[in-house]
Amino acid sequence: MTGKKPMTLPGLDGTNPLGFFAAMGCAVAVDQSGGDGQLSWSGGPIPAAQLSGGTSPDELVALLMREIEQWKQSWLIRDSGFDDVKLPPDELRNLISESREDLRSHRLVAALVTEGVADGKGNAKPSDLHFTAGPQRFLDMARKVLESVTKEDLHQALFGSWTYTSRLPSLMWDTADDRIYALSARNPSPDKKLTEPGAECLALIGITQLPVIAGDERTLTPGCSGGWKNGSFRWPLWQHGLSANSAAALLGSSTLAGSVDRTQLDALGVERLLESDVRRSDKGCYGTFGPPRVLWQKAPAARSGPPAK
Repeated sequence: MTGKKPMTLPGLDGTNPLGFFAAMGCAVAVDQSGGDGQLSWSGGPIPAAQLSGGTSPDELVALLMREIEQWKQSWLIRDSGFDDVKLPPDELRNLISESREDLRSHRLVAALVTEGVADGKGNAKPSDLHFTAGPQRFLDMARKVLESVTKEDLHQALFGSWTYTSRLPSLMWDTADDRIYALSARNPSPDKKLTEPGAECLALIGITQLPVIAGDERTLTPGCSGGWKNGSFRWPLWQHGLSANSAAALLGSSTLAGSVDRTQLDALGVERLLESDVRRSDKGCYGTFGPPRVLWQKAPAARSGPPAK
């Protein structure tokens, strides 16, 4: 694998959180298969995910489908009976305890919720990336996506232009989900959102690399800061291959938070640092990502040329 040119995944746009999480999911799946996939990002205005490992597109899709089959058989998806993680303390304790018997289940639960932080009703306060609310149930929606995604969906998400033709649920990590009423001719909320299930499915696997911890007053999520309704999410892009675990460590680095330290970012190998607002509706607290903005980008290396005359 060393020395081979990484495979470009043009469908996974690094400026879109959904594309970023889906790329992380690819790296996790390769790692779970015993491979040595390294994730990086192309340059240019639309950075695309790049994955080393020497597999062909068809082989990569087949590997991802095998990982998804493992997810479908996991305790959390198949047997738990839980549809969400916003649970009272006793049920939350059972969820966390029983999930530890299954690696995939444990990693997803750890990315969604922790003990010790409750909302006004006494139920668990989940990750900042838990964007579903009201009648939507995160685990129920995740289950439907995992059980229905096809290899054609995955190929489209990785290598094609996203066409948004599926009616499978959206976990709301796509910047296209940010449908603002004030900028629309009518209220967009009744419209049924069409999705890219391949990207949604891979992103679900990808967020397992973002485990939460309990803070003094809220659940703390890697890359996220601010309040529940007025927060933000920051993520880096890099051009030298990183394993899924190394990428997760970079995402959780304190250097990415607060004031932008160009020297430190450069030392960490970050080529671009992006941020999106986390927006939640006043009614129901449904979450979306706002448009991405570039906080910092490494200047391109100066090109050498003939001496001036």
